[in-house]
Amino acid sequence: MQRSPHSLFHYKTLEKRMLSFGFPKNLSDRLQVIKKWVAYIQSGNQPNPVSDAEFIHDLCVDVLGYRSPFIPNTKTWELEFTPTPALGFFGTESSHVLAEIIIDDIWVQPQLNYATTAWVIVTNYKWIRLYARESIGIFYEQFNLEDIVDNYEYLKQFYFMLCRRTLLSANSQEQSRLSKLLDESQTLIQDVINNFYYQYCKIRGELIKDFCYRLSSHSDLKSNLDLEFNHTNIKFIAIAKAQKLLNRILFISYAQNHHLLPNTLIINAFEFINPYIYQPIWANYKAIFSWIYKGNAGQSVFGYGSSLFEHDPILDELLFVGDELCRQIKELSRFNFYDDISDLAIAYILEELNKDVEILKIQDSFKRKKLKYPSKILQMYESVENLVKSQLNRKVQLETSSQINSWTLHKIVLENFKIYAPECKSGIFLVLALNILLRQYQQIYDALNLESDPKVAVRVLPDQILQNQIYGSDRNSESVEITKLNLWLHTITANQTLLDLDHNIQVGNSPSFSEIINLAQTTENLLILK
Repeated sequence: MQRSPHSLFHYKTLEKRMLSFGFPKNLSDRLQVIKKWVAYIQSGNQPNPVSDAEFIHDLCVDVLGYRSPFIPNTKTWELEFTPTPALGFFGTESSHVLAEIIIDDIWVQPQLNYATTAWVIVTNYKWIRLYARESIGIFYEQFNLEDIVDNYEYLKQFYFMLCRRTLLSANSQEQSRLSKLLDESQTLIQDVINNFYYQYCKIRGELIKDFCYRLSSHSDLKSNLDLEFNHTNIKFIAIAKAQKLLNRILFISYAQNHHLLPNTLIINAFEFINPYIYQPIWANYKAIFSWIYKGNAGQSVFGYGSSLFEHDPILDELLFVGDELCRQIKELSRFNFYDDISDLAIAYILEELNKDVEILKIQDSFKRKKLKYPSKILQMYESVENLVKSQLNRKVQLETSSQINSWTLHKIVLENFKIYAPECKSGIFLVLALNILLRQYQQIYDALNLESDPKVAVRVLPDQILQNQIYGSDRNSESVEITKLNLWLHTITANQTLLDLDHNIQVGNSPSFSEIINLAQTTENLLILK
């Protein structure tokens, strides 16, 4: 089942609801209407007010089953065109809008016109996006009309979410199927996220306690640490190494779920028993870490490199993780970071986990909180998006020229734009900035018809943005490492080494890229996120 990158609905709740839903027997026949509009766009026709009205009517009435306002002598209808297109409950003396329909660039954040609006449908004929009112801008379901024509299961998903029986209820006072689906999805996502957070915190606490004991009990370990770190703060070292180990496990789990590593790598390492000699499970885990750094073709493991998996003399040589802790670590890999925990949810979890690190440095334990998702990340996203758009628009106005196409100017301004987080913490604001910049690029590429040019292929943009436009620093090394992990998880590509982020994400208050930041600030091409 296809899902959009920032899905509104959890696939399990969606799948469950669809299984019990009665689809119309003539659903395949209704495809002819969609095919007509696919052909209309493919023929090079440009949308206009007349075609807009016809497109909306065909889609909503003939495909999705809403009552037309043009039925002779009708007293009630469910599709309205005046003053703007909308779905809801309408009559000669009443009007209750539940979903607004907007024909525009799908990358533009829609502005709502009605207090009763619960849903927004944005379309440019090629694509259709469904937003919930409370999450406009970041979470949505997206459908491509050409894909709907080619894939019957995708058609069913499209129909289920947008049809009259799902989006509207029996009357304006009842909750619709779609609203119930959203509530169920958010409850499930919240439960999964909090379950993962609880398990992670529990294991991290055990690892820190164990590492502190091991580091404190052996004089040879302490002497080695003194030589390398020039200090004896055992607790801080234990926290750093426990966090690094769990960063590795999270990366592996994510890569397994996204088919970037064999999907049972950690479980196999846990279950493997050497028949000839005793071999602790920890040795198997360390072998995996080495494979991911260097590669192991025999085990179908690509060498992703990176400082995360580079040999660590403390973690990989001096410390040891017992079988029981290895078992608990293995349980973390059972969470699904494709179906159950999205990229943005991971970014949010890492933000909370990073906050906990600061608490752990000053006290031995703390009361775990209940995470609130998606409300907090929505607030963060809106804040960053408004800052980015405001800065970009201001710069475009300063650079306006009659000699350059408006979208070309936007592209030039965007390519020179840089974002710096002087206290990057977990990197969540940089992750959101990456998503927002990608969205800005996509909007420009659509407007300039650059999609088919391999030199500007969207798949290479994340790397370009990370290398040239996003910078972060933090006084805490754990925060810097979590930031790198966060950004890697959002840009990892099969069979491609991870980006070297050491130049862009650094520890300390005086990063080596200060000159780049100062120049960008002087030329007003910089946004500082604090």
